[in-house]
Amino acid sequence: MDFGIRVVRVDQSATVAVTGEVDLSTADEVARAGLAALAEGARVLIVDLGGVTFLDSTGLSALVTINNQARKDGAALVVARPSARVRELFRITGLDAAFTLTDDPGE
Repeated sequence: MDFGIRVVRVDQSATVAVTGEVDLSTADEVARAGLAALAEGARVLIVDLGGVTFLDSTGLSALVTINNQARKDGAALVVARPSARVRELFRITGLDAAFTLTDDPGE
């Protein structure tokens, strides 16, 4: 699966749907898309990882960057539809306590 990002904005929420591998070569694009959505006024940001086939530490770092900015902005960040592997990565790094993870893409 090729890497891609699709951003959908509705009122004060935005969904950043990511597909493919999130690694050193693509993590910055994920961070830019999330930060742009926040800068454009998203109060709820959903990062949909349902189409992600691989996520490494640089991908996690991108999500942490987005989460930190969301908190500064008073916005909510939800990570939707992470695979079992990605959920495990959040768990073993302890980041599951810092993020809202859900299996619902629209939450």
